[in-house]
Amino acid sequence: MPKKRSAAAEAAGDAEHDPESKIVAEAVKDEVDEKEEEEKKPKKRAKKTKEPVNEEPHEALEGPKWLIHPPWLMYREGEPASSSKIAAFDLDGTLVVQKTAGRFVTSASDWKLFNKDVPKVLKEYFDKGYKIVVFSNQGGIASQLDGKQSVKLRERAEQAFEKIDVPATIMYATGKEGCGVRKPELGMWDFFVENLNDGVQPEKGECFFVGDAAGRAGDFAGSDKEFAENVGIAFKTPEEVFGEGPKKAFSPTKQEGPKMNPELGSAFDQLAAKFADDRFKGIAFKKVADIINSYPEKITSGKQVSHVKGVGKGSIAKIDEFLKTGTFAELESSGGVQKTTPAGEAPEGDAKMALNFL
Repeated sequence: MPKKRSAAAEAAGDAEHDPESKIVAEAVKDEVDEKEEEEKKPKKRAKKTKEPVNEEPHEALEGPKWLIHPPWLMYREGEPASSSKIAAFDLDGTLVVQKTAGRFVTSASDWKLFNKDVPKVLKEYFDKGYKIVVFSNQGGIASQLDGKQSVKLRERAEQAFEKIDVPATIMYATGKEGCGVRKPELGMWDFFVENLNDGVQPEKGECFFVGDAAGRAGDFAGSDKEFAENVGIAFKTPEEVFGEGPKKAFSPTKQEGPKMNPELGSAFDQLAAKFADDRFKGIAFKKVADIINSYPEKITSGKQVSHVKGVGKGSIAKIDEFLKTGTFAELESSGGVQKTTPAGEAPEGDAKMALNFL
């Protein structure tokens, strides 16, 4: 059976006998060529329609089944019973720290405990009748409360508390400053009191908040301390509650104006000079001296600077020794710590008497 000719072929055959047919043939050929070119072009994928954002409170669509409370809150109640005594904690830098050195959490397993005593201390508070509550800013989630980042950070908290093994309510505030719920604003605390404590009002004198953003040298902010002050409860640092943890970097700078700890800084400078031939001790004491000389607060205990890199257990003990005795035992053989008179202060004792003869 003969094959049926295409429209283009038929038009071309007719064009051999008729000029008008030739024009038609060329038009048909152009139309066929255009059609073939269109068929060769890759087809554009149909645009996916975005899922509408659920603006009503709901259970998380993926990952741990926390409750999502748009636009800026998510939480899991855990199992703790209601209580008038609240032991509240920040999460990052307080209960856990990152394993990786980067600024952002890389995975749900990118965490380790602040130190080994965290589970024991939380269990002690729980056994004393405290309700354990975590208030954490998690701006990386932003408005994507059901997104992948949200799943990762919820899984991370679940992993951490599986290790800690103490019932806890955990709250994340995901908005930016000014949203009303981000620490140091009161939104998370108010929501907790109204919705997650079975109507029991906290006795603020029995409550406290622990956080690493205490406004100290090396801290990234003072928002945790401000949060506790805004709520009206006591504030504590992780070092006060759990003991020594990972150290924070602090870069000594040239202090403008009067030093906050001139005697203590000078005493460490003198220790550094005495042990200048001992490479390890000399460098260590000089580093502590530089930190103290530029520290922006009055130091009243060694524990106060225990969070700073370069200030180890030995230096903390030395600070406490000086604050208690006014000297260091190592300097006693050379007459003790040589006092310095800060600029602007009147000299005392023999120096004052000598000035009377000038």
